[in-house]
Amino acid sequence: MTLGYINLSQQAVAAEQRGDFSEAANLWAQANSMAHGKNVYWSEDRASFCNKAVKRAKVEAGEIFPHEQAN
Repeated sequence: MTLGYINLSQQAVAAEQRGDFSEAANLWAQANSMAHGKNVYWSEDRASFCNKAVKRAKVEAGEIFPHEQAN
């Protein structure tokens, strides 16, 4: 594990804990570029989870995705 990965993953965890899933997803993606071994899969999964959390929040807020709009 590199210090860059550790630093970015710690920042991503902090972003998740404060509910900033968009920032967390970006940080996990950056950490993924420095990851090795099992951390590659972990950071990919966390980024995916955070991206899904962003989408869930938009749905809960009543936002409509472009493909759901009537023509």
